[in-house]
Amino acid sequence: MHILINITSCGTLIGQAWSKTALGITLLRMSNKKQSAILWYCIVSMNVYMIIKCFFQWAKYCGKSDYQNWYNIQGPCLNYDIVQDFKVGGNTYNIVMDFVFAAFPWWITWSLEMRRVEKIALCMTMSLGML
Repeated sequence: MHILINITSCGTLIGQAWSKTALGITLLRMSNKKQSAILWYCIVSMNVYMIIKCFFQWAKYCGKSDYQNWYNIQGPCLNYDIVQDFKVGGNTYNIVMDFVFAAFPWWITWSLEMRRVEKIALCMTMSLGML
C-alpha cells in the first residue's frame, strides 16, 4: 500500500506542477521582459520544489521503522520532522503559485487593446486554475 501511496503522491505533485507550468508557458508568450522573468522564476522554483518533494516521498526517515522498507531510497536517512515541514511548505508554495498564476492574466491582458468584456472573459477563463 505504501508503494501505491508514494506513486499517487508523486503523480499528484507532478500533475499540479505541470498544469501550472503549462499556464505559465502560455503566459510567457504574452508577457514583457519583467513579467517573463517573474514567470520563469515561478515555473522553475515550483518544479524544483515538487521534484524534491517526490524524492522525499521515497526517502528513509531516521528513527521511523515504518519508513525503512526495501523500496525506500537507500543511503542516509532524513529527519522526519524537517521533511514534513518541507512538505507543508511545498503545499503552501503550491497555493501561492495558484494565486500568482491566476493573477498574471489580469496583469498581462489589462493593457491590451480589447473590449473590457473580452478582457474580463479571457482573464476569468485563464484564472480558473485557482478554483
